[in-house]
Amino acid sequence: MTEPVGSPAERTTTYSYEPTDNKVATMTDGGGFTMSIPMTGSGKWPV
Repeated sequence: MTEPVGSPAERTTTYSYEPTDNKVATMTDGGGFTMSIPMTGSGKWPV
């Protein structure tokens, strides 16, 4: 995802996905910060 396109503030956010269930595993923002999204043993996101 890229926003706002064509402006000096343009930035891109990228996502990686779990191979087995296609849920988001990590997100990297335009500043290069990567956030891991842990899953519980039952395959649900923690609250």
